[in-house]
Amino acid sequence: MTPPYPAPLAAVLFDFDGTLIDASAAICHAFAAALEALGHPALPPAHIRDCIGRPLVAMFPELVPGFAEADIPRAIDLYRTAFRAVSRQWTRPLPGLAPLIETLAAADCRCAIVTSRRGTGTREILTDLTLDDRFPVIVGIEDVTAAKPHPEGILRALAALAVPPEQALMVGDTPDDIGAAIAAGLPGWGVSPDPARRAALTAAGANAVARDLFEIQNLLLASGRLTPQT
Repeated sequence: MTPPYPAPLAAVLFDFDGTLIDASAAICHAFAAALEALGHPALPPAHIRDCIGRPLVAMFPELVPGFAEADIPRAIDLYRTAFRAVSRQWTRPLPGLAPLIETLAAADCRCAIVTSRRGTGTREILTDLTLDDRFPVIVGIEDVTAAKPHPEGILRALAALAVPPEQALMVGDTPDDIGAAIAAGLPGWGVSPDPARRAALTAAGANAVARDLFEIQNLLLASGRLTPQT
C-alpha cells in the first residue's frame, strides 16, 4: 500500500538500467572484455548484475578486490568501447515501459531520468527505442559531482523541470535510488522482479515496491495523484 501524497503529480523521475531498460547482457559482455584486456580473470555474470546501477568508477574496484586505481580510467574506456559495439542489439525496454509512459503523458506528468551512466549513452538508447522525446531531462553521471545515493542528480532534474519535490517521485531498482529520493525529499518507489532485491528496496525505505512497470502504473493510477487530461 502507498501512503497518500499531495496531488497532482507533476513529474516522475526514473533510474535507467534495470528500471526502464535491460542492458545486463551488454554490460556483462563489456565488463568481461575490459577485465580480459587488463589481464584479470573473468567474473560470474551474476556478480556483475548485482552491481549494475553503480557508477563505473566504483564498480571495477567493487568487483575486483585490489583493482589498481590507476587502471580505472583505462578500464572504463575499454568497457565503453565494448558496450557500444553490442548495446543496440542487446538492450531492450523492460515490460510495461510503453504503457506507463503513455499513462504519464495522458496525465500531463513529465518524465526525467537520473542515472549513473553517461547521459549521452542514455539518450542514444532512448533514441533507438523512439522514446527520446518522452524524457526532456536526463541527468547523467557527467552532470553531477556526487552519484546516488547523494540527492544531487534528483535535485538537478527537479530544477530543470521546475517541479518541487512534493509534486514528484522517484522510481528505481536499487537502494541507492531510494536513498537519493529520501535525501531529496520525495517518495522513492522500488521496482524489481527479484524478491531479494525487492526486500532490499523495502529495507532502504521505499514507499512502494513493485515487481514490474505494469505494477508501477497500477500503483500510480490508484494513488490519486494523476490528473487525466480532458
